[in-house]
Amino acid sequence: MKKKYSRLIFISAISVISALYFFQESKNHPKNSEFIFSENISDNKDKIIEKIKSESLGDIYLKSGNEKFGLTHILMRHSADYYSDYKNKGTLFPKSTTEKEIIDAIKQVAESGISDPKAKGDSKALKKELYLHGEKANYRLIVSDENEIITFFKTD
Repeated sequence: MKKKYSRLIFISAISVISALYFFQESKNHPKNSEFIFSENISDNKDKIIEKIKSESLGDIYLKSGNEKFGLTHILMRHSADYYSDYKNKGTLFPKSTTEKEIIDAIKQVAESGISDPKAKGDSKALKKELYLHGEKANYRLIVSDENEIITFFKTD
C-alpha cells in the first residue's frame, strides 16, 4: 500500500512540474499568452490587425507582419515581454506592457502624431509624447510608402 501511494505522489509531482513548465513557456509566446490581441500574431504577414485613420497620412495599416515589419517585428524586436529568446532584442517599452497597450499607443501616434523630420530613410515617420504603461515618453511610428506600419518604438 505504501508503494502505491509513493508512486501516486511521484506521478502527481511530475504532473505539477510539467504544468508549471508549460505555463511558463506559454507566457513567452504571444500566440499562447494571456494578452487580448495574441491571435493577431499569424503566419500570414499580410493579416490586417488595425486600419487606422491618420490625420496626416490617411488610412494606414497595422499588419501581423514578420521579423522585419508590423506587429510581429514590434513585439519581437522592441518588447522584453515577447519572444524572450530572440537574439537582437531591444527594450523600448516599459516592462510588462501588454500587446493591447502597444496597439493602443500605435493608434494614438498614428491618429494624431506629428511629422518627425529626425527619422532617417525614405519612410514616413510620426512622433508623439504619450503615457505607455504608466511611463511618459516620446514614441516614433515608421510607416512605409504603402501605408503599412513598419515599426514603433520609444525615442528617449
